Amino acid sequence: MIDDPAFWLPQDGSLIGVLVGAIILYFYTVVLVRLLGKRATAKMNNFDWLIAVATGSLLASGILVPDISIGAAVLGMATLGVCQYAVTKFFAKTDVADDAFKAEPRLLLHKGVWLDEAMVASRITRQEVLSRLRSEGLTSVNDVNWVVIEPDGQLSVIERSELELGQADTMDGVVYDPETLVQKERWPKR
Repeated sequence: MIDDPAFWLPQDGSLIGVLVGAIILYFYTVVLVRLLGKRATAKMNNFDWLIAVATGSLLASGILVPDISIGAAVLGMATLGVCQYAVTKFFAKTDVADDAFKAEPRLLLHKGVWLDEAMVASRITRQEVLSRLRSEGLTSVNDVNWVVIEPDGQLSVIERSELELGQADTMDGVVYDPETLVQKERWPKR
């Protein structure tokens, strides 16, 4: 199989089609991203990620799959781009569909205390949070005010300070159960 030259180079001249398709679709993608703005490549929420993956799939299909024309790939990518633009524009102007389409940030760790119910609801393990803390150069959960799972699935780490949740502007909109925080408050003194 590996010894067969057709394994490495197709005999039907399709490599030229791949080369031309790749060049055309590359430049088209660059133009599309420039037209749609920085949001086209951002992963601010799950829908941004979905659009990026789907666009990449269409790009690859247009280059490598002979049954999919470059025009079909261009049309598919343009349609996804227009849909993302329209949806994000709509979200920016109204809160009507926010709850239905966007995930909310959720508090997972509060001043050294694990919020187990929030972690189960978010399907995040302690080991995943600890991994994130290590990547931030932190050595203990007691070095952290809060860990939040963001709408895009990333974990944000806010280092230890004397601020309360209500005093931190960046914590507005973060979902947490105030009763749980009162019951579990135990931040060790340094």
